[in-house]
Amino acid sequence: FKEITTLCTAFSQGKSSPLDELSLQYSDFAVWQREWLKGEVLEKQLNYWKGQLQEIPSLLELPTDRPRPPVQTYKGSTEIFEVDQVLTERLKSLSLQSRVSLFMALHATFSLLLSRYSRQDDIVVGVPIANRNYKQIEPVIGFFVNTLVFRTQINPNDSYEQLLENVRTASFEAFSHQDVPFEKLVESMDVERDPSRHPLYQIMFTLQNTPMEDFDLPEMEVSLFESHNGTAKFDLWLSLAESYNGLDASIEYNSALFKPETVDRYLAQYVALLESIVKNPNQDVDHLPMLPEQEKNILLYDWNQTTVTLPEIETLHQLIEVVCAENADKVALKCGDDRITYSELNSKSNQLAQYLRMRDVGPGVFVGLCVERSINLVIGLLG
Repeated sequence: FKEITTLCTAFSQGKSSPLDELSLQYSDFAVWQREWLKGEVLEKQLNYWKGQLQEIPSLLELPTDRPRPPVQTYKGSTEIFEVDQVLTERLKSLSLQSRVSLFMALHATFSLLLSRYSRQDDIVVGVPIANRNYKQIEPVIGFFVNTLVFRTQINPNDSYEQLLENVRTASFEAFSHQDVPFEKLVESMDVERDPSRHPLYQIMFTLQNTPMEDFDLPEMEVSLFESHNGTAKFDLWLSLAESYNGLDASIEYNSALFKPETVDRYLAQYVALLESIVKNPNQDVDHLPMLPEQEKNILLYDWNQTTVTLPEIETLHQLIEVVCAENADKVALKCGDDRITYSELNSKSNQLAQYLRMRDVGPGVFVGLCVERSINLVIGLLG
């Protein structure tokens, strides 16, 4: 954006390009990287990753709406949401107090959410990194991005602050060994390839925190247009970007696996988890609430409306007799291969009741039942 703005401004005034000539080209970087990243340097970095990723789970077992196809389809869609400015500032404040970056806090929380859903405590996520580590290559045209594999092991008894400390350590180590190209890592680890999923990780996480240049062209009004090409490179890809309103966020998902409403629920619960964390970062990660208020009300109240209007009958057994009369030939109880209809249940219970009366059993008299879990147990209770 900066270069386009500079060039358009100059050309509209009849001037030539004011941009400095590049001292390096992408091919220069490629040659340098190939010469540098070999021998002891390459071996040291590869050894780190082999140790870090030893015995990682081959698949993050997230519950999906549809079975995983035998071959990855790459069909996808995107859902958009927002983390408001108040919550974002509180997250930044917490990050500062805990000596971590905002990326580390957001990544740790996302890993925790994935752990809750997958019921796994070993979470592997891919993280793209700009890989422009030298000032000379910052203005060079070309694709430098590399992918790092972040592994987060979650102990449910740890506090969130302890989780942050673990993520902080792992992040610094990963950044210190970021030069190995991802495809070289996959090749060196001899990963068993599966056409149904991406190797090493299936979930991607990104925080875009590079300040956006103003895109102010002469005599033009410019605005960004959001679009999506209908594909998904991974099962899920959560991407957040700092903005004036807090954090703009989107999640790209494989539509062969997930429905839009499922992904929306993930996003709402991610925000709810962030809110729980800023309220009490000392709480054990296993106890941090992740249900938004609306979903909590649905689960606890809307789906728990069990009040029904019953006939004006004094006792429970009389109510059951009414049901038995209305459904005489339908199956009332099943236990293994045994079946009994409502009519039979009522008849056998009455027989037992008559026998108990003959033994002087009446109100206030205790009767013990010693019966295995069976149809006879229900007959005994009802009788």
